[in-house]
Amino acid sequence: ADFVAVELTEGDHVLRTTMRTPDGREEWNDVFVHRSGAPNWLELAGEAPVLHVDDAEPTRISVRVLDRWDVPLVTKPAATVEAHGVVVEGTDADPSSVGEQRLVDQDGWLVLLLRPGSTVAPGLVKLTVGDVKLAIPFRVLPSARPFTATGVGLVGVGAAPESFGAVTVQGALGRETAVSMSFDSRRGRDRNDYFGRGYDPLDDGRYATYGDGSDRRVLSSATGKFSARIEHGFDWLELGDVQTTGFGQSRLGAYQRSLTGVRGRFATGPVVWTGFGSVTHQALERQQLRGDGSSGPFVFGGGIRPGTERVAIEVRAYDNAARLVTRQELVRYTDYEVDYATGAVLLRQPVASVDLYGNPVYVVATVERESGGAAHTVGGLRMETDVSRLLFKGAVDSLGVGLTGVRDGAGNGLGVGSADLVGADVRLRERGFELGAELLHARSSDSTALATRADAGWRSSDERLRVDASWLRVGGGFGSALDPRLASALTEVRLGGDLR
Repeated sequence: ADFVAVELTEGDHVLRTTMRTPDGREEWNDVFVHRSGAPNWLELAGEAPVLHVDDAEPTRISVRVLDRWDVPLVTKPAATVEAHGVVVEGTDADPSSVGEQRLVDQDGWLVLLLRPGSTVAPGLVKLTVGDVKLAIPFRVLPSARPFTATGVGLVGVGAAPESFGAVTVQGALGRETAVSMSFDSRRGRDRNDYFGRGYDPLDDGRYATYGDGSDRRVLSSATGKFSARIEHGFDWLELGDVQTTGFGQSRLGAYQRSLTGVRGRFATGPVVWTGFGSVTHQALERQQLRGDGSSGPFVFGGGIRPGTERVAIEVRAYDNAARLVTRQELVRYTDYEVDYATGAVLLRQPVASVDLYGNPVYVVATVERESGGAAHTVGGLRMETDVSRLLFKGAVDSLGVGLTGVRDGAGNGLGVGSADLVGADVRLRERGFELGAELLHARSSDSTALATRADAGWRSSDERLRVDASWLRVGGGFGSALDPRLASALTEVRLGGDLR
């Protein structure tokens, strides 16, 4: 048949053809023909799956790309994938573009293979196709491996080695609960007090020897005889060598310790509680030494519990040493070596005394001293919640409120005797705007101190323009073991921004 006329109507997407049959008659036929428009929305097939940190096989999800007529796109557009807490397998379909790209197939399906990250936490995958975006939340839960219990023991008689016993219990109790417990009578701080059972890879004991001079290591993440961790969903409780990293994530009242004790996280509805506690002889101490153009050694004194130090390079303002310009955290054995007997730190690179603008440069070490006196209690509790979900029902993107309390029986450098830290923070996010305010109050037996901070920022929708400002006021009475800006009275105003 010969095509005589072709008419395409976009509204009903009908291709109307006129055909002339061999006998000379004309026939009209309507055939449904659709030309894909621009992406209009993304549709997830099914529900977002739950991932476990030890999943052997990747998890498959499918998202369909539809135009404004709810018809799948067949033009094979590229989708930009941004993953948090999970890893997207595959190769970048467009290396010349910013971010990771995956192609949509000819039926409009975008198929992704996901592997969980190593941290039990909420995950998120953001997809962008043209001007359309979709955020897919995930739950990354603890290991789901089978529940097992193993043990070993030795009874020494005569010239045989000393007796010992060890038991390990680990595995899943249900789909969202996992437990890991370990007891080893060979562990103990008198044998190896390296925090978290770490070790110096360059120590003489790392070289292979035999007989009575050989080095014996007990693999565990705790220096005490007993350690345990219980996880249920995103909640967890652990006993052993713990770090308070992430406790008090506010910019003013962050509190970081390395202690043998207990730490946990619990959620009660929209409120999330985190806390830690320990009975210890350790005392937190912060020291700083001026750079001298060499790589050291910079000696901070002995009595440091191995594995607890945090070393950084800080640049301070030349007209006020309390004002921090930049701070660079260093990595143990990569950026420096440390001798715990003397507290000497040897850097891989030399440190100048001043930077290009004349600002002084310091090597700063925050350490846990074993000479903290009698055993004392150290503990903290923090509460966080998103008030916008409770009161405003999505009227704003986020309105986070947090309260923090810390009790340090050794004083934490704030004064003689015990000390208390109480802080509150609030943060509002609405589209490109972000507002925040913080308050920190410290009290010890001989002084009190108050610090306040406020900040504001705005980012354009394309993230090409950013403007921010902050205000900080610190009263006297803070100890040097906290943020260096809190060590003395200070008022600071900062303005900044950038355009890409």
